[in-house]
Amino acid sequence: MLRRATTLALLLCLLQSASAFEEEFQFVEGLTEEGFPKLARIVLERTLQKFPDAAPAAPELRVRILIAERNFAEAGSSIVNQKSSIVNPEPLWLFLAETAYAARKLPAAEAAYQNYFKKVSEVNEAAGQAAFNYGELLEERGDDAAAKTVYEQFLNLPGILPRRSRAKVDGDAARPVKAKLAALLVEDDPDRALKLAEEVQLGGLDLWFGQAVVTWSRLMTLKEEWDEAQTVLEMQLELLKQLEQSLEAQGQPVSLVSPLSGARYWLGVCYEHEGKQAEALHQFYNVYAKYGDSEWGPLAQEKAQALKDHFEAQGKTVKIDLGANLAKMEESTFRVARRLFFDRQYTEAVPVYLSALNEFPEGSESITALRELCISSIHLDDELSAKTVGLYLSERFAHDPKAGDALLAAGKTALDAADHPLAWWMYDRMIESFPTHPRVPAVLYSLAGLRKE
Repeated sequence: MLRRATTLALLLCLLQSASAFEEEFQFVEGLTEEGFPKLARIVLERTLQKFPDAAPAAPELRVRILIAERNFAEAGSSIVNQKSSIVNPEPLWLFLAETAYAARKLPAAEAAYQNYFKKVSEVNEAAGQAAFNYGELLEERGDDAAAKTVYEQFLNLPGILPRRSRAKVDGDAARPVKAKLAALLVEDDPDRALKLAEEVQLGGLDLWFGQAVVTWSRLMTLKEEWDEAQTVLEMQLELLKQLEQSLEAQGQPVSLVSPLSGARYWLGVCYEHEGKQAEALHQFYNVYAKYGDSEWGPLAQEKAQALKDHFEAQGKTVKIDLGANLAKMEESTFRVARRLFFDRQYTEAVPVYLSALNEFPEGSESITALRELCISSIHLDDELSAKTVGLYLSERFAHDPKAGDALLAAGKTALDAADHPLAWWMYDRMIESFPTHPRVPAVLYSLAGLRKE
């Protein structure tokens, strides 16, 4: 009797012990997912000291901590080198891939996705999201063929899943992948693309429904089914507006992702084909003004400008009230130039800035653009252009302190380039044109010190 009681007590202690360290380990895993690797490491080591028998489960958690620390190379090596210790590497590869992808460490993410799909054993939401992210990564770098392969492998299973696990890939997990694949197959396999787009549309009213409508529209115009495309798009606009409102309520960047941008673009193409240039111009300007961030924004801008030139060549005046969309349109116009500027491609940035400033000479983005144009000219050793922009800032925008800040930035750039005469010139313009600017006393003090030296 005593022996039985002792055995039961020992088993109870062991169970309590196992339960305790499992809870601790779950806490460690949660800390890594929430981005607290240092605390996770402390808790793990404390748990191992308290429960030495828990050591066999520690390697996976150590890998998770490395991933949370953004130490992707060491984490990947640990997964490979500790095959005997790590029972299930699949979730580790997925965690590594997702974390590296979010951190924009794309080579590490790609390697992890490749390893994950070698191990994945079933079609589920996580696998679908992984296929979507991996394919999008490949699309971003322009490798559409590899992206199509990833999407196809996920949908067709061989090469990713064991043949015994063949299953019909339907439901929410597959719809985003089908929508992406359909968009990539428009040129190469329009019939397959059309089938996929229609399958996605049958799955529900969401972002992927809208994307499938856009892909379907592209296919109809390629097939020259103009009447059907126009009719369906006109019918779908109200539905897509409701979808956009839903996306906006969820905090989605609608100017970038709203399917209404592509739908309006292709409706404009249909109107243009039918000879309804005015209606087409309205659609293109709507896309350009409201959805400049989307892939359809630049295309719509090009179409709108061509139609505007067409009307003006006939002696007609084109007046479009952009209303609340004017600021978005202006921002989109300057965005390309700004990207070149921050990539230090100053030669390419200058003409893009000039074109944008000609279109919006006194908009909310103009002073910032003039500052960056002036700095670009200094980097290009174009003193005449730099001074021209500096004079324009000091005269045309003398009422705005931001123009004074722009001259200070230009002066600092010239000073860093050891072009002291140009730097003094910029500072002098700033002091003369903005005498009440709050930074004038500090500028005068610094200039006095520099000139004394």
